Amino acid sequence: MIPSEWLRINRPGDRETVGYLAMSDDGFVPFDLLGRPIAGVLPFEEAEELLLERGLGYLASRWKLQVDDATEPIDVVIRDVGPDQVTLMSDDFGYGKPIGTLFSLEIPEVTGRLQPGAAGSSARFINAIPH
Repeated sequence: MIPSEWLRINRPGDRETVGYLAMSDDGFVPFDLLGRPIAGVLPFEEAEELLLERGLGYLASRWKLQVDDATEPIDVVIRDVGPDQVTLMSDDFGYGKPIGTLFSLEIPEVTGRLQPGAAGSSARFINAIPH
């Protein structure tokens, strides 16, 4: 669960939460929606701006998840993020279970099991949508 003392940062236009700030003795540490730090200690304005500039687009990329029944991390996409868990869907044809198999991880995700996929990699289902 995201700690209650973290400050929620919302986009001005639609009030969508883009991350959190944790107060420290020297400033504020910005955290993404998965509860992972994205920078060190910064002044409030810089930390807030970093989260606002980063936005939510990173959530739409393909991610790698270490699962117990595979030797290598599998491709997954984020289905939903809340303050207490992230729900993921498999997006890996090489995995022994159907595409769309669901996984949940607690937030903050500090296990290291979930890592960003290759730079610029988007989910297959996003690529399948006609433009």
